[in-house]
Amino acid sequence: MSGTTLSEEGIWGDRFIVIAALLLAALGLLSVFASTGIQSGIGGLRGQAQGLVLAVIFCLALAQVPTQLLLRFAVLLSVCALVLFCLTLFTDLGVIKNGARRSMRLGPTFLMPAEVAKPALVLLAAKIFTEWGAWNRFQRFAHGGLVASVLLLMLVTKDLGTPLVIVFTLGVMWFLSGAKLRSIFTLLGLGFLAVVALIKVAPHRMRYVTAWLDPFCESVPSEGMRACLDASAALRASFMAIADGGLSGLPLGAGQGPMHLLEGHNDFIGAVVAEQFGLLGFAMLATLFVVIIGRSLRLAHLAAAPDLALVAVGCGVVIGLQGLIHLAVVSGTIPPKGLTLPLVSVGTSSLVATGILVGMLLSIGREQARAQR
Repeated sequence: MSGTTLSEEGIWGDRFIVIAALLLAALGLLSVFASTGIQSGIGGLRGQAQGLVLAVIFCLALAQVPTQLLLRFAVLLSVCALVLFCLTLFTDLGVIKNGARRSMRLGPTFLMPAEVAKPALVLLAAKIFTEWGAWNRFQRFAHGGLVASVLLLMLVTKDLGTPLVIVFTLGVMWFLSGAKLRSIFTLLGLGFLAVVALIKVAPHRMRYVTAWLDPFCESVPSEGMRACLDASAALRASFMAIADGGLSGLPLGAGQGPMHLLEGHNDFIGAVVAEQFGLLGFAMLATLFVVIIGRSLRLAHLAAAPDLALVAVGCGVVIGLQGLIHLAVVSGTIPPKGLTLPLVSVGTSSLVATGILVGMLLSIGREQARAQR
C-alpha cells in the first residue's frame, strides 16, 4: 500500500464507507424534499438537513475517539439506554404515537431510546463475546441481563423491527466470535418461534401480516374489506410508487407517491426513492448498504484485536441490515416492520445514531491505517 493511500485512510478511515454514507444522505435530502417539500414547503427538508449536520458532528467526533476507550463505557452506555426506555415508558416524557410509546420529548426535540441502544449494545456485545471466558458467574449474569433488559423494554414499546435487527446483528457477532454452528441454528430456531409468538399475540402485527399476504384484499369477505384495505394501504401505495418510477424514475416531486404514501418520509421512503429515481436508484440504495457491510467486514478482518473486529462487524451489519430490510419491506418481499432507512428517512435520532456507528467504523479504519505506517 502506498504512502498516499495510507495518508488518505488515516484521514478518512475508510473512503468507501464515507462515500456510501454521503450518497445515502444526498438521496435522503432529495427524497425528503420530494415527499414533503413539493406540497408543504421546505420545513421537512430543513429538519432533515439539521439532523444530518448533527450526524456529521457526532460522526467526526467519534472518528477521533479510540474504540478501545468506547468499549470501557459499553456498560454505562447500555445502562443509559435502559434508563431512557424507562423514562419513555413510565413517565410523562414518553410520547404516544399510533398507540405506542417509542420516543420521549426533550425540549423542542424527540429522542428514540431504540436508536441510542444500537451503538450501546454493539459495544456491550463485543465486550461480552471477547471477555466472557474470563468472567465469573455474576459478571456473566449482569452483562447478559443488561442486554436482555434493554431488548425487552424495546419490545414493550411495541417495536419489533429494531429488536430483530439488533438480535440478528448480535447473532452475527456471536458467530464470528467463534460460536458453534449448532448453537447458532438453535438460536435461529428459538428466534423464529419467538417472532411468530410475538406476531400472534399482537392483533396489529397479525393484521399487517395478513394484509401483506393479500395486499389487494382479493380473498377478504365484504365485512372485513375496510379493515384489510386500511391495513394494506401503505403497501399498495408503495407498489404503485415503485411501478410508476419504472427504470429511471420521474421528475423530482412528480408521481403519486409523495402525496399518497403513508409515512413516505419515514418507514416507506424507499418507495419514494424508487419512484423518483427508478429501479436504478432503488438498486443503488441496496448496493450502498451492501458496500457498508462489506467494508465493515474488511475492517474486522484487519482489526488488531478481537473486540475491535466485533465492533466493526456490529456497526456495519446493524446499518446495512436495517437498510436492506427496509427495502425488502417497501417492495413487499417481507411483512411491514416499521423500520427507517438509515441516513435517508426523516428522524434526528436515527440520523445521529447512524452517524455514531459510521464514526466508530471510521475510527477503527484510522487506527488500522496508522498502525501500518
